[in-house]
Amino acid sequence: MYSGGRLNLGWHSDRVHRAGYSTRSSRASRASTYTEDPVDPVQLRRTLEEHFRPLFQGFVYGGEQITNNELRQHLLDDDYRRLLPRDKLYAVMDLVDYNPSKSISYLAFVRLVTGEEADEDRFNNSDDGYSDDFNDVSILYDVCRNTTNPQDLLEFSSGCSWLPPPFFILLISVTQIIVYAVYASQQATPVTAMDGVPITSPLVYDPARRYEVWRFISYIFLHQGYVDLLLTIILQILICFPIEIVFSFWRIAILYLVGVMSGSLLHSISDHRTYLVGGSGGTYCILAAHFGAMIYNWSELKKADDGPTKRIFCHPLFRMVAIVLLGIIQISLAVYRRFFADDVVNMGIGHFGGGILAGVMLCEAFLKDRHRYPWQTNSGRLNLFFFLIFAGACAVFNCLYLGYPAGDYS
Repeated sequence: MYSGGRLNLGWHSDRVHRAGYSTRSSRASRASTYTEDPVDPVQLRRTLEEHFRPLFQGFVYGGEQITNNELRQHLLDDDYRRLLPRDKLYAVMDLVDYNPSKSISYLAFVRLVTGEEADEDRFNNSDDGYSDDFNDVSILYDVCRNTTNPQDLLEFSSGCSWLPPPFFILLISVTQIIVYAVYASQQATPVTAMDGVPITSPLVYDPARRYEVWRFISYIFLHQGYVDLLLTIILQILICFPIEIVFSFWRIAILYLVGVMSGSLLHSISDHRTYLVGGSGGTYCILAAHFGAMIYNWSELKKADDGPTKRIFCHPLFRMVAIVLLGIIQISLAVYRRFFADDVVNMGIGHFGGGILAGVMLCEAFLKDRHRYPWQTNSGRLNLFFFLIFAGACAVFNCLYLGYPAGDYS
C-alpha cells in the first residue's frame, strides 16, 4: 500500500497485488506495471493522445471528459496503468477514489499527468486537480439535470452564457411574494394557511368583471393562503427555474403566460360563478411540458453515470414522482377549498386543467429539444393553431353565454 505524503489509496495489500500494484524486486517486471524510468514529456503526450484521449471522447454525454469511476476502472487494467509514471498514477488514483461521483476533463487529466502549470483562468492547482470552470460545469449540470437530452445539456453547461440571465421565473416568484405580503399586511382579518384572499382586489379574476381583461392574467399574483403560495414558489424555483436556465427566458415566459391564459379561460367556461387566484396555471403549463419532454427523451435521460445515491435521486422517474406528489397535494387542497370548505371564499380549480392542457399541447415544440425554435417545425405551428382555436372559442363563449353573474361596473 502506498502511504507516503498526501495520499493514501486505502487498499489492502492483497487487493493491491490483485490489481497489479506488485512489490516485485525485478526492475523489468516493475516496468511492466508502471513506468519508473525518466519520462520523456513528448512521448508521454503521444501516449496520452493515443491511448487515453479516446476514452474521454467516448463519454456517453459528449465532450472530452469521463466519469471518475469509469477512469478508475480503466486504470485497474494493467495495460493502461503501466502507461503512466508511477507518481502520476498514484495522484490520478487518489483523485478518482475520493471523487467517484464527479467527472474530469481530458485537459485536466493531461495537466495532472504531465505536471504542467495551467493558465489561471482555465485551471487551478487545487488538491483535487479540477479546474474552476469544470467544477462550475459539473454544478450547473447537476442543477439542470433531466431538463433536456444529456448530451445537449453537457454542451450547454460547458458553454453557458448568462446573458441574458434567466430572470423570468425569479421575477414572477418575487413579485408573487411581495404582492401577497403587501395584501396580507393590509388585511383586516388574519391571513391563514388556506384563507386570506382580498376579494375586492383588482388583480382577482372576478366573473362579474370579465371586461377587465387584465384579470385573466393578473390573478397569478394572489394566493388563497400561504400554503398555496409556498407550494407554487417551490415548484417554480426547484423545477421551472432550472428549465429556464437551459431553454432561455423567452420560451418559459411564453409557456407560463399561455398557461395562465389557458387556465383562466378554461375556468371561465367551466366554473362560471367563482373567483380565481393562484399561479398554478402557468406553473403547471411548464411542468406538463417538462413532463412530456422527459417522456420524449426518456431513452437518453435514464442513462446514469453516477454513484448509487445520485442514480436514484437524479433519475428522471424520481423527478416525475416528486412533481406528481406536489401536484396532488396542491390540487387536493384546491378541490377541498372549492367544494368542502365553507369558511373560505370559493375559488375555482379550472386553471390547473387549463395549464396542463396548454403544457401538453406545447411540450414538443418548446421543451423537447433546446436547439429547435417552435416556429421552425410543423408541430410548433400546428400546436399554436390549436391553441388559438381554443382561446378564440373561449372568448366567444365569454361574450355569448348568458349564465354569468350580472356585470359589475361599479
